[in-house]
Amino acid sequence: LDEDLELMGQVTHNIRTYASAEGTMPLIPDLAKKHGLTMLQGGWLGASKGNDEIKTAKLKAKNELEMAELIRSANEHPDVVKRVIVGNEVLLRGDLEPNELIEYIRQVKRAVKQPVSYADVWSMYMKYPELIKEVDFITIHILPYWEDDPISVTDAPAHIERIYKQVQKEADAIAPNKPILIGE
Repeated sequence: LDEDLELMGQVTHNIRTYASAEGTMPLIPDLAKKHGLTMLQGGWLGASKGNDEIKTAKLKAKNELEMAELIRSANEHPDVVKRVIVGNEVLLRGDLEPNELIEYIRQVKRAVKQPVSYADVWSMYMKYPELIKEVDFITIHILPYWEDDPISVTDAPAHIERIYKQVQKEADAIAPNKPILIGE
């Protein structure tokens, strides 16, 4: 990790993580700082319901642990963790219901000073516009090749611009001037 972040520090000033609690993820903020990097730190959320009470309890506990570590890290490293992302494509995967995700977003927003977002394919913000009100900035994924009708490389820039403007128009109708970040 140290060597990788050293290399990244030579070509960028900011990195994004997708998780906070698993494995070596808690080490990333200190190593990022060492190499002059700032972060968009993510908290991974997975399914919250299993096929029995014990599995459901374990899944929820894992999500709670992840959010607790995200909050701890953001609060202990405010000079490195500049933005926080609660969950990545959990609506696309069907892991959580929108109201469950919103509760996690609110939990983290109450506990950190950094701006908070949720990251998903752009169409999830269109399908669940209530998310626009909940986040401090909108993080969308625009993946031209993976659209229902794949977009060619030559048409991808126009597609990205069109989608960005579509999301911006929807967002401005709900929460004017909310920043939009293309996360992927």
